[in-house]
Amino acid sequence: MKVSNKRITIMVLSITAIAVLGSCAKDVPTIPAELELPWVEVESPRYKGTVRSMAIGDDGTVYLGAQVRQAGADPSIILISNDGGETWRENHIGMFWILSLTIDSKGYIFATGYGWKVWRSKDGGETWESFDQGFPERNTEVYSFIGPDDEIILWGESEGIFMSTDAGDTWESLGDTLMWDWTRFLAGTQDFRFFASTYDGLFFSDDTCASWEGPVEGPWEGDTPNKVLVLSDGTLILHARRVCRSHDNGETWETIIDDRNTADQIWKDDLDRLYYVDNGILMMSVDMGTTWVYQMEAIENSHRVQIGSGPSGEIFVSTGRNGAGFCRSVDGGTTWEYLGLAEGDPETIHWGSDGRLYVCMPCSGIFRTDASDISWECFSDKRDLLFTYSLAERLNGELLAGTFFGIYSSQPEEMCWASLGSYDFNYEGITAMIEVPGRGIFAGSYGRGIYHLPDGEDMWLRFGLNDYDITSLVMTDSLGFYASCSFGGVFSYDEETFVWDQTNEGLGDLNVEALVLTPDGRLVAGTKYSGLYVMNPAERIWRKLGSEELHVVAMDIYNETVVIGTDYDGFYFFRTGMDGPEQIPVGDGGDIAGFGNYPYLTSMSIGPEGYIAFLSRDRVFMSLCPID
Repeated sequence: MKVSNKRITIMVLSITAIAVLGSCAKDVPTIPAELELPWVEVESPRYKGTVRSMAIGDDGTVYLGAQVRQAGADPSIILISNDGGETWRENHIGMFWILSLTIDSKGYIFATGYGWKVWRSKDGGETWESFDQGFPERNTEVYSFIGPDDEIILWGESEGIFMSTDAGDTWESLGDTLMWDWTRFLAGTQDFRFFASTYDGLFFSDDTCASWEGPVEGPWEGDTPNKVLVLSDGTLILHARRVCRSHDNGETWETIIDDRNTADQIWKDDLDRLYYVDNGILMMSVDMGTTWVYQMEAIENSHRVQIGSGPSGEIFVSTGRNGAGFCRSVDGGTTWEYLGLAEGDPETIHWGSDGRLYVCMPCSGIFRTDASDISWECFSDKRDLLFTYSLAERLNGELLAGTFFGIYSSQPEEMCWASLGSYDFNYEGITAMIEVPGRGIFAGSYGRGIYHLPDGEDMWLRFGLNDYDITSLVMTDSLGFYASCSFGGVFSYDEETFVWDQTNEGLGDLNVEALVLTPDGRLVAGTKYSGLYVMNPAERIWRKLGSEELHVVAMDIYNETVVIGTDYDGFYFFRTGMDGPEQIPVGDGGDIAGFGNYPYLTSMSIGPEGYIAFLSRDRVFMSLCPID
């Protein structure tokens, strides 16, 4: 499956921060051992919200209702895109959750959420007005849909059904007393037969919801109806763990998906294409559910998925929390573009030799900063790259991506990812990669050891340490090969016996999170609980550096300076001749976390000019001056 990249136009740095950064870049100081760095927070490519609703206008404008998970922010916003999801603008309308967006034939947009209030926009989402007269006062989740004659119909999960025939100016109650306690879904046919999926079964009404009959019997006996969909020809599709279909207005039903564990949720678009999600995989049917074809993956929570179609047949999918983000297909689902709004936390950061920041977002792919306007853009053109967990560079400057499905390579100038070698990696997370001149590429994995792709070969070979979680791979100038493990310490490879030897004498903690090689040929190991250790490969004995019991998360090296990132204690640095690591002050008395000097560190990288970037869960930070 081919995936194209599109830019997410999210501003990265404030003008002030850019000015400070430019000042540092013009006058790079020679920093002594008393290192001090100011920091700036960079806007993360992670979208700090959850898309809860979607509507698409006749002109192709896409509207999303999003719930924002950010302290001090409005709880819900409207996202508007006039270019098919490539760029977005926000409109805060003061709602609490936007659970439903509906557009009538006039182009008026109606938004409902938590509580009996409906919001209306007559100008494409730019301005909004609200109505709550005559509605119940009880808070409940309220949804809406457009009736057969352009009526707007509202229904609440716990009570009430209302209808407006004058574009929302006035509202009429259709039924105050229902035969059930909780409405899961409401839909209506062209001949005004209404269906309600409830915890008590499926009910229908032929008098505009004034009275109801049911529960209807069908092949879903024993399961609770979840959703009923009405296609343009009147065909009904019911989801009740099984998926059922009726061609006679609900009088008789047939089962089209009999496995009760297959379809987590079902949807339809304006072209009557049906969709369901099974274990994170989206399937589609163009023949009313008779046959189904694979569409895409990376959908973690099916209850947060939104699907819609554009006027030219485009398919839009918002995958929800920790999914692939907002996706578009312009060819009926054959290929997909991943356009951003990814909600998962960045996992790994890499500062490329091209000066760009790259981050991996598991289930969402690779994103990078655009050097021209300091914004984020998607840099993944294959489904497999949605599951990237590590990044590195080849000797020729190409970017390496370690994924659940293998190792990929692309030139940074033009995204064109190609799989390196063949091997069934079978969801093995690649955690570390290194290319060695004349020997090829080595890749460490989580729980499956090391792999080797020799120069000129097209098959990955197992290279030992099969049961270990590899954290780093290092090759010394004398071609000594070392691997660190999250439990097991450090191993060295014996070229004569072809075995890995534990090299742990003097190492006080076998949880080695990072391993680097200093310019004078020594190895520095950063451990999870007891700080730093240094070893001369000729002696093979580790020596503790300093007395600090640092909890090391990551390390990187620039010129002669080793920079150590810890969990909550910020950064330390070490240079040859020092007795131990020393902490790097934040600089300018800054509090970059908002709740202490440093937030929790998950990944770090040093750029080609000595600037540091690091991740703290969903936040990205960058130093305003180089370290050396």
